[in-house]
Amino acid sequence: MKQMRMHGLLAAAVLLCASWVAVLGRGGSADDSTAWQCQWMGLNLRLNNRLLVIKSALEKQWAGVIEEHNQYVAKLAADESVRRYYTVQNARNAAKRAIDNVYYTARMLDEALSPTIKIVYSFKGYFLRSNNLRNMKCDNYNAKAGSTGDFDFDQQFSMLNSDMESLLQLSERRITDFSKEYAQKFRQQVQKIKEYGSFFSHIKKASESFQAVVKVQREAKKLDRVIDERMEVGCEVERKMSVVKEIFWALGRVAGSVAHTEETLLQRLKTLKDTNPQVDINIFMADTKNALELTESALRDSEKTYKKIVASIVGDKYKSFHEELGYSEAFSMGGKKCVDDIGEEKALLREISSRHFYSYRTFTLWRPALEVMWNKVKNVDNVVRPNCRKWKGAKCDELAKHIRSLVESCDAMRIDVEDKLTSSIQLLVEAEKALKAAEAKVAETKQGDSTEGEGPDGDSGLSEDEETTRESEEEKEEEDEEEQ
Repeated sequence: MKQMRMHGLLAAAVLLCASWVAVLGRGGSADDSTAWQCQWMGLNLRLNNRLLVIKSALEKQWAGVIEEHNQYVAKLAADESVRRYYTVQNARNAAKRAIDNVYYTARMLDEALSPTIKIVYSFKGYFLRSNNLRNMKCDNYNAKAGSTGDFDFDQQFSMLNSDMESLLQLSERRITDFSKEYAQKFRQQVQKIKEYGSFFSHIKKASESFQAVVKVQREAKKLDRVIDERMEVGCEVERKMSVVKEIFWALGRVAGSVAHTEETLLQRLKTLKDTNPQVDINIFMADTKNALELTESALRDSEKTYKKIVASIVGDKYKSFHEELGYSEAFSMGGKKCVDDIGEEKALLREISSRHFYSYRTFTLWRPALEVMWNKVKNVDNVVRPNCRKWKGAKCDELAKHIRSLVESCDAMRIDVEDKLTSSIQLLVEAEKALKAAEAKVAETKQGDSTEGEGPDGDSGLSEDEETTRESEEEKEEEDEEEQ
């Protein structure tokens, strides 16, 4: 679904840019002063810069809220009697709704910004070429757009919208047969940015909701309440083992993503070798194959362990925790009350996964989150208490042994999977560097005397801001290709 939505946005960008080509081909007369053209270029560049400021603020604050989410999950009470309090549950539910709103609006804002930046940047290129302005210099316009240091979205969007209207009005006055239909579509695209700019206000609400949960937890600890010990232990076992299950789900996602990247890289290496036999990349092809084998092994181990944990909770061919606790249907372990209790841990791991923080480029960013999760559950066998022997039908020794064995095997498997991924990623990074170097070398030899699109002295004809924007777009396109 996400790919379909992105393809739709890119298709819209292409159609919009095509509209501009038709319009610009009938640009102003040769007798016109270049002053309006410099004004147009200034407005376009400032509009582009404002979009980049918003995107930079989005990425910075998005990463920040994930870190705060991580810290919040680490502070959640491990005491089952506290976690089950009505006031604590309500506060945690409110926090979950708040963080869900943050992640949703962040993704939608990112999807609104990216095609808009491409449209504005591409339009400038068409404008320069269609009006023969590649080498024209304009020194008097202001393209400053502020910074993310004192970022205020409402203020930044107001200026963005003002610059957009000025650009469209100038185009309507100066460009023959200016497309009003395009102008309307452009305004609609910018309005999406305004709509999902609520991301920045949702961050504050999420932070406040995290603090509220910590506060009610402290209050709950002061209260004296008796909860059926067996239910308490049962929920704690299931909750913690479900967290372990989520850890291996995340590791499986990591391995699957890395394996896909390695397959893509291997195909690129083969294509380069087939078309350029003189290029010596055999050793890196072998390393990439070895990396893929390591990753596939890690993926199999993660999936196997995930299934084993599920079986330990609900049954299957293994004895389940339910049976060993002597549970009856009256207080079944698999109910909504226990499973929902790991909502924060699951949301954090899955957000990290959906943001591709598990990619080899940012390998260190998702690993600490797994450590936080694991440190909260590694002593899970301690939940089997002395009073267990007083519970009718409970198999205390079997339960403690079962939990301890499962945790120890999961811990060993987790370390093994992470080690395999680390080795695989190291090989992958080196192979990717070698591929890029080889592709660049081949490109240089084939370039010849081709100077199309270059300015005087081999310069691209772009300003420093434009060059930075172009490089950023090229890197983004490369990442998109590798992820698909």
